[in-house]
Amino acid sequence: MEIDGTHLELIDLNEADGMDSLEPIVQPEFQRIRKTVQQFNEKMTLHGKYLVNDALAKYKAGLKDRLTMNKELFHDYHEQFLKSSKLFLRNSLPIEDSKFVEKL
Repeated sequence: MEIDGTHLELIDLNEADGMDSLEPIVQPEFQRIRKTVQQFNEKMTLHGKYLVNDALAKYKAGLKDRLTMNKELFHDYHEQFLKSSKLFLRNSLPIEDSKFVEKL
């Protein structure tokens, strides 16, 4: 038999050097490889979970920082919002001498 120009000779493993099978030699190596792959997969799964948890924690921290303002900033923002709302109402109302407008 030839593969890529290389002549390969098929032998009957049952007759080669008195060996019944290569299984006793190959099986432990396959088990070692399977165990190594399984450990690698478990390690990657744990690492992936760590990366997801880390990213989620960073996102939550960033979101909390954006949503949390100190009291002075909140007060200033709220005060500016009220001023602009009052100004908008004053400018929008057609009645100028109304008691309501004076209260604003």
